[in-house]
Amino acid sequence: MSAKISKSTGASIKPVYAIAGETGRLRDAQLAQVREQVLAGADWAMCRRRFDGPQSNIAEVLDELRTLPFLGSRRLVEIHEAEEFVSKYRQTLEEYLASPSNTAVLVLVLEKPLPGNQRLAKLINKIGQCYNLSPAKGQDIPYSLARMAKDRYSKTLQPDTARAMQELVGESLSRLTEELEKLSLYVGDRPTITVEDVEDLVGENRQLSAFEMIDALIKQDTGQAMALLERVLSQDRSAEYTIIGLLAWHIRRLRKAKVLVDQGLSEEQVCRQVKVWYRKREFMQLVRQSTAESLRLACKKLTQADRAIKTGMSNVRNAVEKFIWSLAVQNV
Repeated sequence: MSAKISKSTGASIKPVYAIAGETGRLRDAQLAQVREQVLAGADWAMCRRRFDGPQSNIAEVLDELRTLPFLGSRRLVEIHEAEEFVSKYRQTLEEYLASPSNTAVLVLVLEKPLPGNQRLAKLINKIGQCYNLSPAKGQDIPYSLARMAKDRYSKTLQPDTARAMQELVGESLSRLTEELEKLSLYVGDRPTITVEDVEDLVGENRQLSAFEMIDALIKQDTGQAMALLERVLSQDRSAEYTIIGLLAWHIRRLRKAKVLVDQGLSEEQVCRQVKVWYRKREFMQLVRQSTAESLRLACKKLTQADRAIKTGMSNVRNAVEKFIWSLAVQNV
């Protein structure tokens, strides 16, 4: 199952759930859905019990599962960090699930999914539900973000908007989840999160600054490029480790786009092929304003800057400043 949070109706409550995922926020979100589903209308303090797997024993857990609920129709028994618990008591769990309580729900919270060839996993899949919340990657991320926006915040996230988030934030699902939460609050009662919302709230980051720096260089605005470099390095300590890579990434995209334009592709086709999902108009203006030779030279100069940093001949600030000034001299 991909990294999306699932809802179920009250009629489909299962006697057991296994929620697995390396990303804590995703596990917590899915667990919250299960809690709301199982304990709807109940007193959570009276009907829910949490165990920490490494410190728990099976007898106490089974007692909780077999205890009738008070002030509710079901008891919810959660085992967190359940790997060791499952390994130690697998046979007993299998015996319990052969005839589970009809007034209790067992939830196993894990970092890794249960091996599919184990009898326990097969039992859970048969009578319950396994959620494998593995972080989405690459082309799956926009789909996962759109589903998360709809399921958790009742917001519509169009594909281009989700791709803009991916482009600006990266592929860390925990960071994307945080930004999606901020965006849902930012738009308030509005049902749709737009690309403009993403630019306004998420856009002030290293990738956008790198784009603006390339823009300034192509327009021969050396002062603006220097000011942007200073802003990036002063506001983000980690930028010195990423600024060269981001500049190179933007220049490579421009070079590829230039080739595609020369081949006769439309602007929309070019943007899709080089994965530009926001500021498309500005990007295509840069493509038209630059030349193949100027972009080739920029790549060469940036490679020299990178080599100077890696060999200890220069620090990041001086190397990038030299890169900017060298392009100004060459009238790139």
